Amino acid sequence: MSDCRGSANPPQSTKVVEAVADELDVDPTDLEIPLTEVIDSDALDALLKGQDRSSSIRFSYYGYQVVVKGNGQVVLTENT
Repeated sequence: MSDCRGSANPPQSTKVVEAVADELDVDPTDLEIPLTEVIDSDALDALLKGQDRSSSIRFSYYGYQVVVKGNGQVVLTENT
């Protein structure tokens, strides 16, 4: 399980890509499946921007269940 809370404030979509790449031990630019093939990254960023901190979005990407929380946390759990 990976937990990414970036030091700056990158968009949620960037946090997801970085967390997955970190979990797979690859550079984010080396991911062969762009995030935009599984979710609209602009919509992801817009949906959580300004939402209450208890909201979240869940989807699968690269074999992980991704939970993006309204507080900026990205949590990955390996799909079984």
